[in-house]
Amino acid sequence: MVTSKHLITALEKSDWLDRLLIIAALAFFLLVVLFILKQRIVDRGLKVAFWWTRFIPSRSSSAANVADAMEKGSALTSSATAVISSVVTVASTLIPSVATSITSELPLPTADISAVSKQVVPLSLEAPDNAVIWTTDSSFAATVSTGSPHDEL
Repeated sequence: MVTSKHLITALEKSDWLDRLLIIAALAFFLLVVLFILKQRIVDRGLKVAFWWTRFIPSRSSSAANVADAMEKGSALTSSATAVISSVVTVASTLIPSVATSITSELPLPTADISAVSKQVVPLSLEAPDNAVIWTTDSSFAATVSTGSPHDEL
């Protein structure tokens, strides 16, 4: 008898807990539905009803706000000018040193052609089919075909 009494009280507690969870879930669901309806009906309706209020100037655009915005813009301009001048100064000091180091590492041209001709590997003078040949200014490319012009048809 005692065991069955404990089982009945445990079932009653779980029944109340289940009812409480169901009621809480239902209340949350209804709140979400009401929020969606408010967004779609009430807010849009108010936006349509008060469309003309967009043309009324706001009081926040006073002369003090304009002056603050101008001060922020002038501060930004002065900081950008300082950064640009420092970059130009650093670049003007580094360019000559980099140029001298590059030119010192380049080999001087030799007047002896025989030494250069020993290093050159002879290449075939025939171009492969549909080879692309670039001009010296790389602005025009020509296609060289060794076969007849209508081979691909």
